[in-house]
Amino acid sequence: LDPLTCFRCLIAISHIAGPPEYAFLVHNDYHSYLVPMLASTSPDVRLLAAKLLCSMSRDPALHDKVMNADVSGAILRFVRQLDDHSCFTVVDWSPANVDEMVRMATSAHSLPLQSIAALSLHLVALHPTADNLALLNRRDTLAAISELAQSKDAFCYYRAAMTLKVLGRSPPAFDAAEEGGAGSGGAMTERRWSTICVEDWGESEVCSWVRQSMFKKYVAAFREGWVNGAVLLNLNDADLAGMGVAMPTHRKRILMEIERLRATMSTAGAASLSNLHVRTGVASTPERQQYDVFISYRRSTGSQLAQLLRTSLKQRGLEIFLDVASLGAGDFQESLRGSLSHSKNVILVLSENALDRCTTDENNEDWVRKEIAFAFEHKINIVNVLVEDFQFPQNLPLDISQIAYINALPFSATYFDSMIDRLVSFLDLSHK
Repeated sequence: LDPLTCFRCLIAISHIAGPPEYAFLVHNDYHSYLVPMLASTSPDVRLLAAKLLCSMSRDPALHDKVMNADVSGAILRFVRQLDDHSCFTVVDWSPANVDEMVRMATSAHSLPLQSIAALSLHLVALHPTADNLALLNRRDTLAAISELAQSKDAFCYYRAAMTLKVLGRSPPAFDAAEEGGAGSGGAMTERRWSTICVEDWGESEVCSWVRQSMFKKYVAAFREGWVNGAVLLNLNDADLAGMGVAMPTHRKRILMEIERLRATMSTAGAASLSNLHVRTGVASTPERQQYDVFISYRRSTGSQLAQLLRTSLKQRGLEIFLDVASLGAGDFQESLRGSLSHSKNVILVLSENALDRCTTDENNEDWVRKEIAFAFEHKINIVNVLVEDFQFPQNLPLDISQIAYINALPFSATYFDSMIDRLVSFLDLSHK
């Protein structure tokens, strides 16, 4: 999906479409073409796609068809992964857009709509021209922002609170009394809001926590390490050393802060850790979920296609494991191996240079190599999806060398639906 083409299409739709057109698009399932754009590499494309999907779902009659679990999850992950200073090449501060965000902000039935409204109004506030300030200070807009600032959701509260600060108004204290138990009242600080729903944090929220915890010099290391909330909760001393935190005392301080974060969550009850009893420190052992497909990919070149495949296969009723969307708390390596061992198929995304690192992996530390080797060892069906720029490197390690002899399905954006149908036909779904 070419970001520029997607961007132009989204701009065109947003300029000509309104409620009647949205109903036509949804009833004819054209809104499904917007879903893959939520995985675009362009934040502008992702924002515009999310706004259009939210606008379509604002009609209660269309909401359930548009805002299914996958779409809702993708939108919430997108907004929560943004850095506080994320740059967009275009921000719509027209009165019509602000009017639409006000309507979304009061859509009490949908957290994705409120999150997009809070984000969009904050982006307008970050360009405080006289016209923009006048729009934000309108009675209806100010009422909507104030309502978002009363949200129990940390992201909505934070964006709305920052918008109120731009407007020279004091935001209310964050009230997590219903969710946070005793001791959660009082003045709201950035450190306090960031302790909510840690497992759902994106990488930018982790970086904000690192910055606020007086470890500013390591923000880049956490960002480059792709550390999200689930991974943060399971970091150990060796992980931090591998990320470049050289001083043992610094690693110890960071681990102490992570432990304090867990304790805060346990005391406040703001979020429960999946498969982990925080109060006792004893891991629970529920029955592990079975997956039809485990998607293995190289993050640097294959993450967009991996997300697209996950969305498309889930629309066909399959249970899909993708680490950034499916991995909860618990030991990272064991969780990943456990999910792989409970999968009937592995789809290997062969994007550009996807296997190059395997050829220099002398200590068997590369996760793509580990996943392929595990699948071969346990006789899990492997299906390769081949991107045009991929080439098999020379001297693949012996434990994964057979991957070059497995038939590969070429990726096709032009005939995408047909490609997905053919991909499904290659899967072992005998258990379904």
